[in-house]
Amino acid sequence: MRKFCNELVRKFRHEEAGTTLVEYGVALIVALIVGGSAMALLADNTTVNINTACGSLVTTVASYSCP
Repeated sequence: MRKFCNELVRKFRHEEAGTTLVEYGVALIVALIVGGSAMALLADNTTVNINTACGSLVTTVASYSCP
């Protein structure tokens, strides 16, 4: 098993495709982190806005009286 892993690492170091694969992997991880952070921030802001709007509707409907 150790020999197989050593051969795999050696082959991975000498091939250009391995380098490209690692670069794409790093880019994907960075994109996921940035996208996840943005989604979390937007989700918090959206929740606050929806709760504020719902609170305003409830107050408006509760204070309305039929003529």
